[in-house]
Amino acid sequence: TLAFRTAAHIDSCVFIFYKMEYVDADDDSVEEPSMIQHLLEFLSRFSFISSFINAQSRRLSRVIKKFWKKYGFKWNYYICWTSYLCAVTLLGGGAIRSFNSSIDMTDCLFLASSAVTGTGLSTVAMTSLSRGSIYTLLFCFVLGNSILLLLPAMIYRRHAYRQLTFKIAACDEATAIEYRNLYNAIGACIIVIISYLIIWHLCGVLFLYAALHMHSSEEELSARGYSMFENALFTTFSAHSNAGFTISSNSLFYLQDNPTAYLIIALVILSGNTAFPVFCRYYVRFITWMLGVFGRTEYIPRFAYIAGEQCVVGMDVLIWLCNCCCFTS
Repeated sequence: TLAFRTAAHIDSCVFIFYKMEYVDADDDSVEEPSMIQHLLEFLSRFSFISSFINAQSRRLSRVIKKFWKKYGFKWNYYICWTSYLCAVTLLGGGAIRSFNSSIDMTDCLFLASSAVTGTGLSTVAMTSLSRGSIYTLLFCFVLGNSILLLLPAMIYRRHAYRQLTFKIAACDEATAIEYRNLYNAIGACIIVIISYLIIWHLCGVLFLYAALHMHSSEEELSARGYSMFENALFTTFSAHSNAGFTISSNSLFYLQDNPTAYLIIALVILSGNTAFPVFCRYYVRFITWMLGVFGRTEYIPRFAYIAGEQCVVGMDVLIWLCNCCCFTS
């Protein structure tokens, strides 16, 4: 492409300079050809370069497209998911390594993968990690949260239902209405999941921060420069993602005399793990009730559609299965 543009540019320059060197035919005086005229005449002999390069580039483009279509790399659900996890792990491990150069890169990658997948295993002491590495682990919790990772699949599925609605609206109105209901229901699910995550994380941080103030702060954390708010923030995100990491080196032993904090952390753990479908269903019913209280009845069917006990797109079924079949159809 660059060679083609260069050749085309030469052709245009030849034409422009030739016009500039135009000699009036009525003029009786005959001048000797200038050096520029000789140069332009020489370059004009190679004007075929542009057409040749253009033809070859088009032929090469067709060959590349044909080869890529047959043997090329094709994105699908499995490749996207694997690439995302590998990318987050590599970036997280690289960030931890940049903050703690004394830690081996293998340990950094293991920490990042453990945080992303919620394994909770560590090959290094938490006391050896800097503040930057601690916050890197926190971001890995968020990017690997199993509830948050439902959103890309649901967004794609919603887009697919929208396209299907437009395609069959003219020939099958009943099916188009069903797809439109599914489109609205998944949109409601997306709103529910985003608000669900925000509410649990925000309330978890605030309530745990208040519970930590009931007792004296952990001496180890104070010596390392971490405040109670940072402790509450990291513990809440780790508990909701079921990562099992804590800033303290002795896990949560320092909270053994603080049952209020235990209860809050236990609820946060349940909200992000096995009790998620139950909590989320009750949250949907609460939203439906609030819409009726504030008179926004036009939005109630969207949320009621995903909260019905006998509905094929019930909240627990839709959220988990939509993630497994998002790239089908």
